Amino acid sequence: MYIIHVEPPLLYGNNYTIDIPFFGVLSDTLSGFYRISYTDIANGHKRWIAATHFRTTHAREAFPCMDEPVMKASFEISVGRRVNMTSISNMPLKRTEKMEKHPEWMWDHFYKTPAMPTYLVSYAVAHSDFKVVTKNSSGQSTKVTLTKPQDTVTQVSVVASSEAVPLADYVLAITPKILRFFGEYLGVPYPLPKLDMFAIPDFSHAAVQDWGLITFRESELLFNVSTTLMKQELAVVLSHQIALQWFGDLVTAKGWNDLWVNEGFASYMDHTAVNYAEPSWELSDQFLLDHLLPALAADSLGTSHAISVGEKGLGASDKVSYDKGACLIRMVNSTLTERVFRKGLTQYLTAWSFSNADTDDLWSSLTNQSRLSKDADILLPPNVTLKEVMSGWTMQPGYPVLTVTRDYGKGSVTLNQSRFTLEDPTEASSSLWYIPVSYMCQTENKITTKPRVWLNLDSEITLHSVTKPGPKEWVLFNLGMTGFYRVNYDERNWELLTNHLMNTKEDQSLPLVTKAQLLDDALNLARAGHLEYPVALNLTRYLALKERNYVPWVTAMENLGHLRLLLRDSSSYITFQKYLQDLMSPIYNELSTSGKTGENRRQSLLRIKILTWMSDSEAPEVLSWAQKLYTGWMDSSSPHDDNPVPVDQQRTVYCTAIRHGGMREWDFAYQRLRVTLDPGLRNNLIDGLSCTRDPGLLVTLLEKCMEIGGVFKLHNARRIWDNMIDNPVGSTIALNYVRGNWGRLKNRFSNAELGILRNVLKGAIGGLNNELDYANVLDFQATNKGNLAYAEKYLEEEIILLKLRITWRKKYKDIVAKWLHHYLD
Repeated sequence: MYIIHVEPPLLYGNNYTIDIPFFGVLSDTLSGFYRISYTDIANGHKRWIAATHFRTTHAREAFPCMDEPVMKASFEISVGRRVNMTSISNMPLKRTEKMEKHPEWMWDHFYKTPAMPTYLVSYAVAHSDFKVVTKNSSGQSTKVTLTKPQDTVTQVSVVASSEAVPLADYVLAITPKILRFFGEYLGVPYPLPKLDMFAIPDFSHAAVQDWGLITFRESELLFNVSTTLMKQELAVVLSHQIALQWFGDLVTAKGWNDLWVNEGFASYMDHTAVNYAEPSWELSDQFLLDHLLPALAADSLGTSHAISVGEKGLGASDKVSYDKGACLIRMVNSTLTERVFRKGLTQYLTAWSFSNADTDDLWSSLTNQSRLSKDADILLPPNVTLKEVMSGWTMQPGYPVLTVTRDYGKGSVTLNQSRFTLEDPTEASSSLWYIPVSYMCQTENKITTKPRVWLNLDSEITLHSVTKPGPKEWVLFNLGMTGFYRVNYDERNWELLTNHLMNTKEDQSLPLVTKAQLLDDALNLARAGHLEYPVALNLTRYLALKERNYVPWVTAMENLGHLRLLLRDSSSYITFQKYLQDLMSPIYNELSTSGKTGENRRQSLLRIKILTWMSDSEAPEVLSWAQKLYTGWMDSSSPHDDNPVPVDQQRTVYCTAIRHGGMREWDFAYQRLRVTLDPGLRNNLIDGLSCTRDPGLLVTLLEKCMEIGGVFKLHNARRIWDNMIDNPVGSTIALNYVRGNWGRLKNRFSNAELGILRNVLKGAIGGLNNELDYANVLDFQATNKGNLAYAEKYLEEEIILLKLRITWRKKYKDIVAKWLHHYLD
C-alpha cells in the first residue's frame, strides 16, 4: 500500500498529477509482468519473452494502480525495449523513438486506450524474429469492415515467431468472420482499431484475453497437420476469447462475483459464432456435449457452489461457473425467444459501454424487452422479473429434477421438483426454482422451447387439460434440453419413449439433442437412484439398431464410460466389454477405419470415437488394424517423413499399439515426440505413451513431467496426469507415485493459478473404486495434513467422488451385472 500525505489539502474540482516511484520484478510466476523462455528452432538459442497476465489482481505488481474492476481509466502505454526486440500492447503503435543516452534501447509509444480496468492492460516484448502478420499466405488483407450498426474498420493480426507465421492462415481466415458475427449479432461494433492474436511457444494457459490482445499457447493457435477435432477446438477457443471483448472488456463487471456472466456468455456464444463462421460443421448441437452435460455433472455434487457468490466474493473459475453460466444464458434465450434476447443484449451493451454493470443490470435489460413482446404473458411468470426467476439458479447450488407422473386414464400430468444430486437422494432439500416447462406429446410435431407453463416456487403442480395424450403415446418435457434440469418419467412413459426409439425410422425419429437428453437423463437418474438401472440400460439398446449420429453416441459414451470405470475390476467387466462391442459393431462396420469421399464432419468425428471405443473394448479387428499400422511406421526407414497412420486415427493407433506392446513401441513413440514440433502430433504421441500398462514405463513418464526444461512442458504434464484415469492401472501407479513424491510434486507444480496439482490428484484418485484404495487415499491425506497447499480442497473433492463410486458398487454393481448377463443370454 502506498500512502500519500498532502499539504495543503487537495481542492475539490481541481486536477492533480501524481508521480509515484516504482520498481517491479520481472517474475517467473506467469502472473503480473513475467518472463518465459523458449528455444529458437533455427539456431537452438534460448530466447525470452516478457508478457503480462494481470487477472485478477496482479496489475499492482507491474505498476501503481487502483486494481479493481470498477476503477476504470484510460492508459497511455510506453514500452522500453532493446533495438533487436519488438513490443505490442492493447492499442496500435503510435510512434517509436530512440532512448536518450541508451543507443541500444528504443521507446515504443502506443495510442491511448478507452476506459478499461487494470486487469485488461496488456503489453509484451519479444525478440525481433516475432512478426506481426496482417495478410494470409495468399496476400489477402485481414481488415474487418462493418457497416452495421455503424461504420468500423478493425485490423486483425497474428503475432508469432518467423517459423510459426506460415501456420497462421486458418486463424487469419476465421477471426474476421467471428468479429463480424458478434458486431452484427449484438448490434454493437467492436470498439478498438485492432485485434492481435499473440502466439507464445510455451504458455501455461491455452489462451488469455485482454482488450485488443489475446495471448495463446502457440500449439493452441497455430498448426500444420490438423486433426478434424483440432481445427474445431481452435475455432471455439478463439470465439470464446473474442466474445469476452464485449462481455468483460467493453462492459466490465463491477466485481469478481459476477465473473460467471462474462464467461457464461462467452461459453454460450462460442458455438453460435463458430456455427456462423463454419456452417458446414453443424456445431450448434455440440453445445450439449461441450457445456451442458459437463455442467450438469459438476453441479450434481455436494461440493458444488452457487455461481453468484455475493457482493464481495471472488467468482470461481471452474466448470460450474463457466459451463453452468453458459447453460443459464441459453435457458434465458430459449425462454424469452431469440428476438427478445438479442434486443435485451443490445440494450445492455449500449447502456453500459465503457462502464461497469452487474448481473441485475443484464436481467433488467432482458426483462424490459420481454415486457414489450406480444408473448409477455408467458415468457415470464406473471408479475415476476427475470432477476427473481434467475436468483434461484444463480444464488444456490445445484439444479432440479422434474418428475413427470402421468394419470393415463384422465390424461393429466403431475409435475414435482426436487434438487438432483448424485449423493443420497433420500436427503431432503429446501431448494426450489422457477422452472420454465416446455413439453409436447407424441401426436404433436412441432418442438418449441418457449415455456407452456411455469412451475413457480412450488414443489408440485398438476396439469389437467393442457394436453391429453393417449395411453399409448409418450410425453416429452424440457424440449431441446434448454432448461437446466433433468426430467424423470414414470416407468411406463420411459418404456413408450424407448419403444419409439427402437422402432421408428431415423428420419421420423426424435431430434439428436432430444435423444442425447434421454440417454443422459436416464443413465444419471439411475446412477442417483431415481430410476431402475434396467430401464436406463434398455434405452441404450436402440443405439445399435438405429443411431448413426455423433451427438447421441458421444453422450452415451460419456455415461457408459463411467460404468466401465465402476465395473473395471469386477467379474462382469468382460461381459460389459462384449456389450459395448455389440452396440458399436453396426456403426463401426458402416464407418470402417478410413474416411469416405463426401462424408460430413460429424461422421469423421464419430469414426474417431467409435474406433477408440472398439479398441478400448478389445475388439480383435481394431486391435489388428492398429498394430499393423504402428508396426509399419516403426519399420519405416524415414519415420519422420513417412507416417502411414491417418492423422485422425493417430491417437487410437498409438494407444492400442503401446497398450499391447512393450518397451520398443513405447520408446519409438517417445523418440518421435522428442523431434516432433507439430502440436497436434505431439498430443497424440503423449496420449499414446500414457496408454502403456507397464508400471515402470508409467513411472518413467511421470518422472519426465518433473524435469524442468525437459521434453514435457507444464501443459503436457496436465494432460499426462489426466490420462491416468482412463488407464486401468494408471491411477494405482499414480497414487503410489504421489504418496512417495508429494514434496517434489508440490514444488514442481506450486503455481496455484495453474492448478496442476488438481490434475495430479484427479489422475491419482479418479480411476480408483474400492475400499483399499479409499484407505490409501485417507492415509495420504492424514500423512500430509497441513502440507497440501492449494490442493487441499481438490483432494477433498476426489475423496467424495471415490466414496460415491464405492457406494455405487455396493448398491448397483450386481443389478447391472444381472442385466448384462440377461442381455447376452
